[in-house]
Amino acid sequence: RGIHGIGGFLSVSKELCIIWSPVYLTRLWCVFEVATYKKLNPEGAVVLAPIFLETVVVLFYASNLLGAFAYLFIRGSGAGSYVAIPAVLLCCLPYLITIHNLRKNYVQKHQLFAQFENFDLDSVDCSTESDRNFV
Repeated sequence: RGIHGIGGFLSVSKELCIIWSPVYLTRLWCVFEVATYKKLNPEGAVVLAPIFLETVVVLFYASNLLGAFAYLFIRGSGAGSYVAIPAVLLCCLPYLITIHNLRKNYVQKHQLFAQFENFDLDSVDCSTESDRNFV
């Protein structure tokens, strides 16, 4: 029942904010929502907010926090200079994990552009055939 009211809601909206993830354009309802918005509100803005941006912020925050805890733990343990190199490596480990995840996010960013360039409506998924017929 609620989906029948989507047209009225989208026609009065000033912008459509898409929280994008790699599976967004593979879902028929998501594509339907964007198409309906642009049909009913051609002058309306579509704002794309890829989820990987938030992931980057969380990863940087977590790596800074873990690196600081590792540094404080090693410094407070009273260990001598013989643990300096392992201590530095331990403090850098969260940053290495963050860099690895940033590379994955870079791939997702290019996947976003590729999805828009190679979009095919016949390849989108729908959980039930009645939904596909409705759309």
